Amino acid sequence: MPGAMDQVIDQQLESISTGEIAGAYRALCGCMLVQTVVAVRKRAISRNEDAEAKRTAVKWVAGQPGVITFRECCEVLNLDIDRAREALQSLAHPRPGQPISRVAAGV
Repeated sequence: MPGAMDQVIDQQLESISTGEIAGAYRALCGCMLVQTVVAVRKRAISRNEDAEAKRTAVKWVAGQPGVITFRECCEVLNLDIDRAREALQSLAHPRPGQPISRVAAGV
């Protein structure tokens, strides 16, 4: 049985266009990928919070289920999932002296 909050949410969603919802979802997916890049680029782990964020991001990129998956984000943003995954994994686990990969540079 829906509660009062569910009814309020339903009423508000009825007044929003499909285009607005799609745009907001696309923006959310973009933000999630940006946060993933920030998390996986952490090199010197100085705080447990940073280490946990990096582990969580790496697992999400590898395919761990979530409310929104990495695959869904890539599809919504029209990104090649394999290239995006390779670029993020390269950022997360760089080899010493490794130049910027062509995948990360989008070449």
